[in-house]
Amino acid sequence: MSGFVLALPARIGVVLIAIAEQVGGVSLLTGRIVTRLRPRLLDRDELFRNLYRMGVRSVPIVSATAAFTGGIMVIQAAPFVDQFQAKAFVGWAATFTTFRELGPLLIGLIFNGRVGANNTAELATMTNTIALGGAILTADVLLDVSPRLFWDSAAERLDTWDFGVGIVKSGLFGLIIALSSCHYGLATKGGAPGVGRAVNASVVGSAAGIFIADYFSTFLLG
Repeated sequence: MSGFVLALPARIGVVLIAIAEQVGGVSLLTGRIVTRLRPRLLDRDELFRNLYRMGVRSVPIVSATAAFTGGIMVIQAAPFVDQFQAKAFVGWAATFTTFRELGPLLIGLIFNGRVGANNTAELATMTNTIALGGAILTADVLLDVSPRLFWDSAAERLDTWDFGVGIVKSGLFGLIIALSSCHYGLATKGGAPGVGRAVNASVVGSAAGIFIADYFSTFLLG
């Protein structure tokens, strides 16, 4: 026990140094990116190729996941809706959750797992739409909540800022994914095994960053 206590400061120091190295590396990378954000330094052809490869080609898996997730939200809520006869709140609950939390968080995690790049904000707008489609269909079939009632419920209780919060979070998550994946990719060492470790570290690091950013942005954005 005494040996563990004596070694604890050293272990904490190792962890803190590792965190400082990663934060420092990402900060330096961010600075290098900012210095190249001038139009004449951008390779437009390469930019659009990557947007298509990483963004457009991610749409099928993201859409399928979003649609089923929207349906699952309604299925989980169905017993309480029936118990309290709260059908008039189904549309508001589904759209509020999707716009402010589910949309940006879901697309960030799926996109991080698939490509780890920076097109999250564009895809998040689509996923808000698709998740709500799944929710509307499930609410109509399972709870007999018509699409009109669903949207009336949402329109009465939502405001523009609820949608804006999701867009802001999407951009933030996209930035985290882009910086993390680029940082770990450029810092890869050790041949093929190093590549595998870098990929795992990038996915885990981005996911952790997304959850942390979501936690704090929820407080800041209200």
